[in-house]
Amino acid sequence: MPVAQPSHLLDKESTARVGAARTRIRQIAIGITALAAIGGTALVTSIEASPAVASPARAKPYAGNAWAGVRVNSSGKVVNYFNTFARRAPRITHPSSGVYEIFFPKVPIKDGNSLLVATPDTPSADCTATNADYAGSTRGTVVVVETKDCSNAFADRGFHLLVFG
Repeated sequence: MPVAQPSHLLDKESTARVGAARTRIRQIAIGITALAAIGGTALVTSIEASPAVASPARAKPYAGNAWAGVRVNSSGKVVNYFNTFARRAPRITHPSSGVYEIFFPKVPIKDGNSLLVATPDTPSADCTATNADYAGSTRGTVVVVETKDCSNAFADRGFHLLVFG
């Protein structure tokens, strides 16, 4: 097993990777705080992390912060939300059991510039598993969240979703 080395002994590339990992951990901590603000719990079951990519469309004041979040019930209705780019609620479609498509108005979500965190909003006896990923649509980038039951079959379940930039 390799022994962890103090950061002053690492090469520049390794030091940069450690710095990026620390930044992502800070973002997750900020998100858990934001999740609590919309009534969520801190059990993280899915994190979709994209490598940090410079984006000219991203405004500096929002870099590294929670951009948007939503709490959704099992039927696909918004319970509560926040959006740092617009005052409008996210639009949610529920095309099939356990599948939800979320569009946050004016939030510049793109694979490569954001981090997604999805957590269940169900009792632990429901064994809810959540997964979040990016998808294209005619409106722009949407986030697709999948929820599953104890047997790993798609099932309608409530969840929380946070988007970091």
